[in-house]
Amino acid sequence: MEKNDPELFERYMADGLRSDLRLQDQIRARIAERGGRVLVVEDRMLKSISHCLSLTGMSEADVRSAKKMYDFNAICRDLQLSPEAYISIQHLGSHAIHGTWTDLLFNYLEPDGAGAFNIRDNVVRPEATHLIVVALEVISTLQEYLEFSVADEDARRELLNVCSRAQEKTLTIFRASVSGDYEESKARNSEEPPG
Repeated sequence: MEKNDPELFERYMADGLRSDLRLQDQIRARIAERGGRVLVVEDRMLKSISHCLSLTGMSEADVRSAKKMYDFNAICRDLQLSPEAYISIQHLGSHAIHGTWTDLLFNYLEPDGAGAFNIRDNVVRPEATHLIVVALEVISTLQEYLEFSVADEDARRELLNVCSRAQEKTLTIFRASVSGDYEESKARNSEEPPG
């Protein structure tokens, strides 16, 4: 939205439709294996894929040959976000999804003191900072969307003011939740710098 570049919109649409076209190919192959007999579910899925494709104004060939969409790291760099933004938004928040070693250590394993681990039952609560980062990203995206899509200047300004207030309130909550985290640690004050 920020760039208003038609090629980026095409890449965005094609990125989602590629999976649809792969599914379409598989459905058509199954239909061919059955000698052309089409199941109701297949008919419905093929019509849905065709409908989505027709709304883009792109052909199947256009979708298949379109450049891939930027990955999230490239988007963060393009928006001039810090390298930490990508790591904290994309990677740290996905530990539980991927079942990483870090997730197991934080939430499910407890060292037994003899070099092994005991399994602990734990209801994993989301980290407040992860929720706040997501909230801030949603607000930021909504602000960009409003700039792009609301033509009435007074309405747009009022909606942007609502977003700004929500953003400030979210940042207030964030600051309270990390109180003290960004102060200098006393652990190294009297020690030589590492390395």
